[in-house]
Amino acid sequence: MLDHPYNVLFLCTGNSARSIMAEAILNKLGAGNFHAYSAGSWPGQPMTAHWGLPDPVEAKGNPAEVALAFKDTYRMLNQRIGIFISLPLRSLDQLSLQKKLREIGRMEGATTKAAEPA
Repeated sequence: MLDHPYNVLFLCTGNSARSIMAEAILNKLGAGNFHAYSAGSWPGQPMTAHWGLPDPVEAKGNPAEVALAFKDTYRMLNQRIGIFISLPLRSLDQLSLQKKLREIGRMEGATTKAAEPA
C-alpha cells in the first residue's frame, strides 16, 4: 500500500456511464491505493469564465501571513460563488450570463490571467 492514495479523475462527455464505471472499478480494484472520481465535459459549447485568484500555496512569510493568504482566497471564492448562485439564471440569456461570469472574475483580488475581452 502507498503512503497516500493517488487521486484519479476520469472524464467523459456526459459523465453518465463510462467515467462513472471507471471510477467504481478503480475504487474497487485500487485497494485503497487510489481515490477515483468522475466528471463530464458537457457537449456543445459550455460556458466558461476565468476567476483568477492568487494561489495561497505560494504565500510566503510567517505562519500568520500564510494563514491570511488562505483566508483571503477563501473569502474571495466565497464572495464570488455567492454572487454566482444569486444570479437570475433562468432570466439571463447566454450572452448576458457570460458577461456576468466574466465580471465576477474581475472582482477584487483577480489575477492578470482573469483579464478577458469584453
